[in-house]
Amino acid sequence: MGIFLLSVALLLVFVALIAKPVGIYIANVFSNDKNTSLIGKIETVMFKAAGIKGLNQTWKQYAFALVLANTFMIFVVYLIFRFQGYCRLTQATSKEWIRHLLLTRPLVL
Repeated sequence: MGIFLLSVALLLVFVALIAKPVGIYIANVFSNDKNTSLIGKIETVMFKAAGIKGLNQTWKQYAFALVLANTFMIFVVYLIFRFQGYCRLTQATSKEWIRHLLLTRPLVL
């Protein structure tokens, strides 16, 4: 219980420390100001390397990109599920794995 409370406290401290810088960054992004901070410079380099232009999308382009990305992700998840049994990291069947978990780990509520 002590480790759990310590991890929750550390998480809250971490969130409190990054809240203001992240909020300022998000405010700059949404106000369309030129972001001259380090993150803005990194973002500019990444956009140039990827060939992304600073043009806005129409709603049709956005909808097409959204459908295309989701279709690709559905296909990737299907492939993961389809070939999960052939993965070398999966050495036990699901029934054996569940049995192993139930017999070797205490039930924590």
